[in-house]
Order: sequence, then C-alpha cells, then structure tokens
Amino acid sequence: MLRLIGQYLWRRRRNIFRFNDGRRVRSADPIAVAIALHEHKHFLPRHLGDAVGGDHEAMMIVARAACDVFGISLLADGKDGLTVTESLELMLAFDAYLWSLKKSIDLSLTKQGYTESTLPESSEPITNDTSDCGPIETESLSEVQTPSEPESSHLYPVN
Repeated sequence: MLRLIGQYLWRRRRNIFRFNDGRRVRSADPIAVAIALHEHKHFLPRHLGDAVGGDHEAMMIVARAACDVFGISLLADGKDGLTVTESLELMLAFDAYLWSLKKSIDLSLTKQGYTESTLPESSEPITNDTSDCGPIETESLSEVQTPSEPESSHLYPVN
C-alpha cells in the first residue's frame, strides 16, 4: 500500500500528462507536446476556441493536430481510436493541464525578499537638484503597477 502511494506521488511530481488513446492510458511529456503543437503546420491556438464554438473546419484541424502530436488515430473501423469529440476533449484537457502547470509554477526568478529596499525611508529626494534628470519622487515609485496576467491560456500564453 505504501509503495503504491509512493509511486503515485513520484508520478505526480514528474508532471507527466496522461491520456486515454482509445485502448489504454498513455503518457506524454507536456513540453514535447506543446512544442509539437507550436510547430504544427495547420493548428493555431485560436482553432481550439473556434472548435468549441462549433466551427466544423476548426474541429477537424484540432482533431488532426491531436492525432499528430499525441500519436493517436481517429476512430475508423469502430474498434480503435478516438472520435472527433474525444480528440477535442483530449486537446481541451491538455490545455487545462498546461494552464494548471503554469499556475502552480512560480515564474519569478528573484524572490520578493531579495528585491525589497534595505535603506530606511527618506522624505528627501533621491537625487540632488543639480542632477540632469532631476529628483525622483518616492510617491511615484509606489504607484508603479505590474501588468496583470491574462485569464485564458489557449495553449500558449499571450506575450
């Protein structure tokens, strides 16, 4: 029992994407799949949203892309393979998986504690009045805001 729990935790920590190919559960490296999707000849991230919206051409592009990047086949003989709907669900599951990975990873290279000021607060200007650039107001520094993160990934974050 403890061995099974240990194996489960090890597999979970490795961040391997698991999916059903119509016959068995398979595993895929999410980075390799994301690169393959990025380099796919026909698939664009917008196709996934279009397919969900009912665009038939986008559905077929997403289904073919799923076949190419996951090494699956579409249901042809009634026995093996995924239906078009199942391949769309696979791509949506992969998108959600990437989104959850992105949310769980701290992308900050420098921890907040290292960027905080070590100098005491001062009401005096930081530079002298004879400087070419003039004094810097400390109030304007605190008003600087960081850009917010986009709400939807659609396989690739918007930069």
